[in-house]
Amino acid sequence: MRDNIPTRSRKRAIAEINVVPYIDVMLVLLVIFMIIAPAIQQSKKVALPKTTKVPPGGTNKVSKIIITIDKDGNTFLHVDAKDHGKQGPGQIGAAVTKGVASNPKMSVEIYADENTEYENVLNTIAVLKTAGATDVRLVTQPGEDDV
Repeated sequence: MRDNIPTRSRKRAIAEINVVPYIDVMLVLLVIFMIIAPAIQQSKKVALPKTTKVPPGGTNKVSKIIITIDKDGNTFLHVDAKDHGKQGPGQIGAAVTKGVASNPKMSVEIYADENTEYENVLNTIAVLKTAGATDVRLVTQPGEDDV
């Protein structure tokens, strides 16, 4: 009688782990860490050294040029803390070329008003690069979170 009863074949359970969700989670975490890592590195507090001595080499070298761009796009030139007033691109280029000739490691800092057009800043940087400036810095004011 047992021969007529259909027998069920037992299927073995397949023990596999579906790793696709784990890969998705890993990629999301990778993207998050890639975004957060630079922000963590930039927010380090550093105690800067203070000095009162003038570096050797005399005072005839131009050590720093400061360019200020107001909200209307006017550019003002300061060479070693001496104000030269409102200047055009040609005059700024000539001053930077002269400064680079006397001091190849001279730095140029740009103070641009937050309401000035981005094009004014880019045009000024182009003039500086054409004049031979290699150390151009955009100066910002620390935000409320950076204090």
